[in-house]
Amino acid sequence: MKLRSRQRGQTLIIIFLGALLLSGTAASLLDSGKSATELRKEIGHLVADEDRALRLDGVIERMEKETGRFRSEHDDLGRQALALMERHETRPSEFGPLIERADALNAGARKTLLDLRFELRRSLSAEEWRSLFGAAPRK
Repeated sequence: MKLRSRQRGQTLIIIFLGALLLSGTAASLLDSGKSATELRKEIGHLVADEDRALRLDGVIERMEKETGRFRSEHDDLGRQALALMERHETRPSEFGPLIERADALNAGARKTLLDLRFELRRSLSAEEWRSLFGAAPRK
């Protein structure tokens, strides 16, 4: 029975490590499939008012910084998890703090990026938004 319990713990660690290492790869700017450079270029064509375009660029820049911060911290958590995996004496409970930090990191980054997304949306007309992101708003 002890062997099965230990195997379950090892399986959970492997699942955690996989989720931790792969979760950051899906993060993209607004989940739009467009890079910040592409968004800037399209906004440059859509928005004639230079001051407004600069404000929009500032929002995109903050999104880039948040995405970079997330990836950096995520990579650090991945390195820490790998270091724990390499140690033979590591116990499953030692992953608890990493899991908590990963959850907090993911929640914080998502909240910040969502707030910035809504800031960007408030600064664009409905037509501009649809032109950039393609989906008509739901009623």
